Amino acid sequence: MPPLLDENLLHGCKQLHGGEHLTRGLIHERGSCFIECAMNSTGTLVNGVLDQPKIVQLITTRTAGVSSDLTQVMVASCVKCFLTPLVMGNHSGHPLDSKHCRPAASIFVSCVNMEMFKMCLPEFWTNSDSCNNLRLHITNCPIPA
Repeated sequence: MPPLLDENLLHGCKQLHGGEHLTRGLIHERGSCFIECAMNSTGTLVNGVLDQPKIVQLITTRTAGVSSDLTQVMVASCVKCFLTPLVMGNHSGHPLDSKHCRPAASIFVSCVNMEMFKMCLPEFWTNSDSCNNLRLHITNCPIPA
């Protein structure tokens, strides 16, 4: 299934925030900045707030002509994640500087990726033990509400 964020945007944002190989510590420290940067670039995040209609419009445009089922899965995943308090909560207590970004964008993208994985369409699904076990784990251990 296609990613929610364009890989080229993420790569460009990575360059803006250091560009070095991401170790576990760096991805934790800067990963939210890459995602925030990419969403700011598309206008789907404005002043730290998700622009829900713009996100749905972007998905609809990117999946046009591919599959209406895919569009439905991606939009349904986004709508569910829009309703998650952790995504929509006030993150104003988080510092905003070159090393720290508000977590709303990265929490949202993580939520959408997990929801899309759980609802993966058969034409994209790899029926293997590892995929089935991960789906079961994600289903049984959802993002806290």
